[in-house]
Amino acid sequence: MARLETTGYYALGVPFYLAMLGAEWWLARRRGMKVYRIAEAIGNVSAGIGELVFGLFWGPVVIALYDFGYDRCALVRWPEGSIVPWILAIFGGDLGYYLYHRAGHRVAAFWAIHGVHHQAEEMNVTVAMRHPWFSDTYAIVFYAWLPLIGVPPLHFFVAISLISFWALTVHSRFFNRPSFGFLVTPRTHVLHHATNPRYLDRNFGAMFTIWDRLFGTYVEPDPADPPRLGSLRGYETHDGAKSQWIYLRDLVRRARAARRLRDALFVFVMPPGWLPPGVP
Repeated sequence: MARLETTGYYALGVPFYLAMLGAEWWLARRRGMKVYRIAEAIGNVSAGIGELVFGLFWGPVVIALYDFGYDRCALVRWPEGSIVPWILAIFGGDLGYYLYHRAGHRVAAFWAIHGVHHQAEEMNVTVAMRHPWFSDTYAIVFYAWLPLIGVPPLHFFVAISLISFWALTVHSRFFNRPSFGFLVTPRTHVLHHATNPRYLDRNFGAMFTIWDRLFGTYVEPDPADPPRLGSLRGYETHDGAKSQWIYLRDLVRRARAARRLRDALFVFVMPPGWLPPGVP
């Protein structure tokens, strides 16, 4: 079976990003809409470039681990040409993303990585490029069960590529489409980036809303409560590299201020914003 090198997987995504960015810019200009803040957009893109560079080094590790899991640990092998592994790859990949994404909002150490994606205060294609550099270091845990159920590496990486491309398109208000009751759309995903109390920590799915509906994290937009974008702490820097360390810096400060070792450790595993007793 022909195999792509890791750089190939990453390189395939670049033309899609550029095409989407160009289409959004053209549509916004044609409709007289302002959807970009230049400094913020540059920060978003620079964060994405950094994630791309980091991925060139970490990507081979991810691929090797997946290959090892499938070759040595698969509990089932599907017949050649079966559609089952494709279905498992798409729906299982999206479920893995949902679990990984939700963990990124529930565990402070994970939020210290994922939170960089939520710092942007505008919604456009460049926000989809605002990737945390180190998210794959813990994301692999939530996909580790897929090789066990017989999803081959090629199926998995094709599915993840499709899911990632879909997630790219829902970060722009110009690419609306019907949800058919189970697809993520820009109309519902924008709520995930909102700081309104009713929208906080909702709509985690990348392609499908079925997991949010099943686990009680789905929400529809309320016309009386339009989404306010950004993070609760506000926008601190347009530097795509510096932004990767802001939340981790704060976690370390909080842990150092704890009076007991147990509380210092809890800072990293409790929900974001948790403070040790006695720490203002």
